[in-house]
Amino acid sequence: MKGNIGYVELHTPDLDKSKRFYAELFDWRVEDLKTPGGDYALFHSGGSVDGGMLKDATPMWLSYITVEQLEAAVTRAKALGARVHPIGAPPDHAGMIPSALRIALHAQQAEGEKPLPGK
Repeated sequence: MKGNIGYVELHTPDLDKSKRFYAELFDWRVEDLKTPGGDYALFHSGGSVDGGMLKDATPMWLSYITVEQLEAAVTRAKALGARVHPIGAPPDHAGMIPSALRIALHAQQAEGEKPLPGK
């Protein structure tokens, strides 16, 4: 099964500094959005939208993986020990996030990571 990184998202405590840094470092074009959830910035490398940034006290990068057959990927992830939590698009992201979006959490936690709920 093939999975590709389809979108990445930076959570950063200093959105303005991060926008300037990555725009200069990688020659990204940044597009500011005002959403009901707060400020959000899309970044473009070339002609497409490749990711986004938002202000968050906990800095992290998130990767969104695209697959051709979602249900097959979900079935395989469960067989490999993942817990899969279906979610819908939040109202403030309608049209941006596919309604079939799901999050798969790996069963093994990283060193120092807090246990997942229900573990």
